[in-house]
Amino acid sequence: MSIYSCSDSFEKDGLKIVSMLHLIIDLMNEGGVCMEAAELLFKRIVKNVRNV
Repeated sequence: MSIYSCSDSFEKDGLKIVSMLHLIIDLMNEGGVCMEAAELLFKRIVKNVRNV
């Protein structure tokens, strides 16, 4: 569970939808293999920003 505000989230079909940044932070807080997933998502965001 994240300590950060979920004001950027909403529910759809019983699932909580959060921003990509919120997801990355939650994955980093989990640690372990989740940290690798967070790094991959972050790299994807950086790549997309550079291509804009």
